[in-house]
Amino acid sequence: MEKKDDIIISTIICFVFLLLFSQIIEEKIIKPRLYDGTINRLGRYSFTIDAYDYISENYENYIIAIGSSRMREIYDGISLKENSSYGIDFFNLAYGMDLPIIRMIEVDNLIEIKPRLVILEVGPSTFSEFNEDVWYYNRTIEFMSHMISMNPRLTSPDWVNLLSEKEKEILPLNYFDAKNHHANYGIKSIETSLEYYLNGTDKPFSCSYPGGHVRCVPMEGKQQGDYDKYIRYPSQLPNVLEGVKKNGTIINSNGNPYAMSLEKYYGEYLDGRITNPYHNPEGVKNLNHLALDYMINKFQKHNIDVLLVGFPYNPVLLDRLEDGKWDYVNESIQEYSNFSNVYIQDMTWDNSWNDDHFSDLAHASREGELYFTSRIYPIIDEIMKTKI
Repeated sequence: MEKKDDIIISTIICFVFLLLFSQIIEEKIIKPRLYDGTINRLGRYSFTIDAYDYISENYENYIIAIGSSRMREIYDGISLKENSSYGIDFFNLAYGMDLPIIRMIEVDNLIEIKPRLVILEVGPSTFSEFNEDVWYYNRTIEFMSHMISMNPRLTSPDWVNLLSEKEKEILPLNYFDAKNHHANYGIKSIETSLEYYLNGTDKPFSCSYPGGHVRCVPMEGKQQGDYDKYIRYPSQLPNVLEGVKKNGTIINSNGNPYAMSLEKYYGEYLDGRITNPYHNPEGVKNLNHLALDYMINKFQKHNIDVLLVGFPYNPVLLDRLEDGKWDYVNESIQEYSNFSNVYIQDMTWDNSWNDDHFSDLAHASREGELYFTSRIYPIIDEIMKTKI
């Protein structure tokens, strides 16, 4: 009997040790490699769940902004707080290549922290096509799988009903598949960490703030002061358009310059952007549109106000659009004006923006960020007037 008890006690001790050890591995090895973009494309896809917890634990009245890199680049939470009359905190949790079908995975986490207002980007990419024929299909599946594996509180999500049978088969939707997906990060995290600390190998991106790479996120705790600023106003993309105008060069995805005249930039380079399916609505109520409806309905159900914001584009791009190309976007945004607790500020067709407000064809320059702040904070204050 005593021998059996000893075995049970030893088993429990081993289990506790393994649990503690796995938590240490997660916090000290895996998470840093996810945040710095070593083993995934973008560190921001790894930090939002943690950021929700951090915000709710440290602040009481706050507004959360979500969307794509266009939101990430234009929304300066530090400047917005300085201008707002209500002393509320503004946080920017947008990430590149965001789509409603990706963001719906964390909507319950966002609802759980009860923000005063959710600012949600809407535009052509919001209603973009999603099927195996588009170039970003596999990348989106990769992002979705990653977000599922990063969410410890994800159990029997109702958004699964929106997915096609194809997505249900390939995504890690049950607990064990999600854990197995996340476990795959372990070996690579350990290997690369050893390379960094023992061999002196350089990390792929700088995580310094504010001048770090957009793919990298400062660590909470380790870089606490930077982290708190970062989740309000993240590191920004370089001003590509300024480089084209001044130097005749453009920066590629690896940060290296190459020759690009302004004529070519506003010629074939712009043409490629206009025809890209990610930057255009499909024109039917597809999975992305249904996912957006799903999120807005959930926010309504939990009495959370939503401000839908349509961002401006470089006016040169807008001038080149075919007539009616984005009519579906305009009509879809207008439909949400009939929803309760939903406010709309669509700047897409606002002709007060010029190309100096942009760092490329769609992302805001610093001048554009400040102009956006001046335009949006009075609208937010008007909404907040009855909420605080």
